[in-house]
Amino acid sequence: MRAQSRAGKHGPALKNVGRAQRTLKRVEQLPDANKVMVSNLDFKIGEIELREACEQFGDVVEVKIIKNRRVVLWAVISRILTVGLMIGSSLYLPEHRATGVLRFAGVDKHPIAAAFVKWDAAWLLQVADKGYPPPPWRMGRTSALKVPHSDVDFFEEQVHAFFPLYSWIVRHLAACVQSWFGLDWGFALVASAVALSNIAFVASAAALFHLSCSVLGDRRKALWGALAYCFNPASAFFSTTYTESAFAFLTFAGFAVLLSPKAHCTSLRKVPLAWLSAMLLCAATATRSNGVSAALIFGLAKLHWLVDEALKTRSTRSGVVVALRFIAGALATALQIALIVSPYIAFQGYAYQKFCAAASTKALQMHPWCLRAVPSLYAWVQERYWGVGLLRYYTVRNIPNFLLAAPVVAVSAWGAVELWQRAAWTAVIETVHMLLAAMGVRSKPSFAAQQRAHGAGRMLPPRASYAATAFALHWGALLCVAVLAMNVQVTTRFLAAACPPLHWRIGELLAGTKGRLCKWFTGVWVVLFFVAGPVAHALFLPWT
Repeated sequence: MRAQSRAGKHGPALKNVGRAQRTLKRVEQLPDANKVMVSNLDFKIGEIELREACEQFGDVVEVKIIKNRRVVLWAVISRILTVGLMIGSSLYLPEHRATGVLRFAGVDKHPIAAAFVKWDAAWLLQVADKGYPPPPWRMGRTSALKVPHSDVDFFEEQVHAFFPLYSWIVRHLAACVQSWFGLDWGFALVASAVALSNIAFVASAAALFHLSCSVLGDRRKALWGALAYCFNPASAFFSTTYTESAFAFLTFAGFAVLLSPKAHCTSLRKVPLAWLSAMLLCAATATRSNGVSAALIFGLAKLHWLVDEALKTRSTRSGVVVALRFIAGALATALQIALIVSPYIAFQGYAYQKFCAAASTKALQMHPWCLRAVPSLYAWVQERYWGVGLLRYYTVRNIPNFLLAAPVVAVSAWGAVELWQRAAWTAVIETVHMLLAAMGVRSKPSFAAQQRAHGAGRMLPPRASYAATAFALHWGALLCVAVLAMNVQVTTRFLAAACPPLHWRIGELLAGTKGRLCKWFTGVWVVLFFVAGPVAHALFLPWT
């Protein structure tokens, strides 16, 4: 809800309204002095009742109630449309005869399920069905070295590029579905995977909305960001047997918990929310390898908290106590970051033990990647089979793929630079004033005064600046990796599942804050990709 008063002097008075009226749970001052935001309202309260509760503190011009249920409704509608487009295309349109790809043969008798087993979905379903393949010598091989053009060896190595958590959940869900409804195993796997992906998408939309409210402090912008996510250009991959939805939910939920006001709670009566955030981000890494990048945002956020707490408590506590608390917090942060990246390290260790260590004890010839200084099967698969590497994708034949990724690259580059400019400027000013305050100089100007001095709209609210700076760095880093070293056509879904600021930016463009031309181009891009993506993916066209 946003209530706008006629005079700025009424804004601060509304801060105490939570004590006077039970219907107003939490009131927060927005950057605009004439606006306040009330959250955690009772679902039954209406705008008239809310206006009456606020009017005793000032003349209220406008009252708007924005409920989280709207985001869930958008997410459900978008999933119904996406799944419907995929099933309809698979049933009534001719399928492209793709060659050299793995196919999941467990749904030959179920044409509806055929829409959800294309491309990477076949790999994930194979892992859910049979698990990862055993070492080569257990299959009657006399050498552990990959034999070119062997389908068995091709699957044996490449399947390890897909991390295990999503397929593990699908396997156990399918076992329940099979026992409850008597479905055959292949169809139960696909049905469980599609259900998991779509439920996780709805949950991720709600998590993104809460995260946006915490960082942006503006529910209107948070709603536009959630709307952009619900109908994002990579929507097809969030409703099929892909890890995008599960990864997005775990990532957005982890960030939302991390940036909540109580995340740095040190009470021994309950588990600190920072540890819960680390656990969620750890699960995200066990779902997709790029989950390790979340450690950047986690580390920067925790570093800001530790420095801020040390500077605020140095005047009331002894230097030894402050130093010990800082060291304890730093050690906890290091353990939490180690937890986030541990699934990646553990999975690579599992692959090394499986292909390299055991092969050396049996005097077998090892795979080439086993002999590298840092042996990583994941890196080997990316390089050998998928052509991943610095500028390796920059060829004439890949020009269509660059055109496919051009819109999201342009939006991301523009948005990341602008977010960095707005957030970093405020973060630098806040850091300087924080250091001055620690030295006894308390002359910090108000945020409104800073906006007048440096330009309205250029700066973010102070409490959001550090988090937004971390998000801008994370967004820019992932964009550079995608454009310079990855298969560039996957950039859209790669960023959509990992970068909340991408959806904030698309939401801003759709809201018309950057002009009608940008709004029109963004709308055409979103609608075109939202419709064409599910159709192309279901028909086995290279829309990845």
